[in-house]
Amino acid sequence: MHIVICEDEPNIAEAVKERLIKKYGAVDIDIYTSGEDMISAFFKRAESGVEPFSASSRKNSDIIILDVMMPGMD
Repeated sequence: MHIVICEDEPNIAEAVKERLIKKYGAVDIDIYTSGEDMISAFFKRAESGVEPFSASSRKNSDIIILDVMMPGMD
């Protein structure tokens, strides 16, 4: 199982991560501290704009947990 957490407060992100591990056991969790960082992980930058990764190279996520009020992109 792959879970993504997008949260700008590190202590909250770690608390969520710990609870998920406690509930689901061994899971793959990625934490991003901004919307821009998360989007960059899902898309690569091309000289002419944003181009999606190919389906074979993209990491699929089972759960994405988003903070809805963040500085910058939220």
